[in-house]
Amino acid sequence: MAIVMMPNPVDTIGPTSGFALYADMRAGSNGDPWGEPEEVLGTNDTANTGRFIWDSTDDNGGFDAENIPFSEDLNLNTGTSTLLLGDNAVPVTYSGPSGETIDYLEMAAGTQVNAQVAFSNVQIGFYKNGALQETASVPGGPAIDTTSSDCPTGEQIASIKPAGTTDDEAIVTGDITMVCPDGTYPNPEDMFAQTFVFAN
Repeated sequence: MAIVMMPNPVDTIGPTSGFALYADMRAGSNGDPWGEPEEVLGTNDTANTGRFIWDSTDDNGGFDAENIPFSEDLNLNTGTSTLLLGDNAVPVTYSGPSGETIDYLEMAAGTQVNAQVAFSNVQIGFYKNGALQETASVPGGPAIDTTSSDCPTGEQIASIKPAGTTDDEAIVTGDITMVCPDGTYPNPEDMFAQTFVFAN
């Protein structure tokens, strides 16, 4: 198992490409004061999006979602994956690539407004044909906080590579925090916590 955390958050957000599957928890349609945050599963080509209230946004804008539990079942074997965010949410499902194996995962916390986005208490299980092969913990991140910064844009990435080369499913659990102040109306992708699965 190899876990590499970007040493310090950077003030740029680079595009991610070459992945087989991604899960995205983001501010979503909160760019509209009456909109709702989003959870997304998909590939470069297609995606399935769920929208529901999992923060305490009010008419003053802002975003206040602290320690919201999430669960991602990212299955490259069957091609059926699920993303569940919050205690009472309906999971988003996605039918994507199948018959592939996992090379590594990337987890990214990013913002393009003055805000805080953080993963915490992350646990990852790597599976082969439904049988657990190994586990990893990423308790302290990735995380970014530009709340008081002159540069509102920032991102931190963690890369997690299993020792085995035949794992075909990853189950990721933990908590996310997304907070920005009143008066800020983030656009759909201004605040995000993402997981990318790269295939062999």
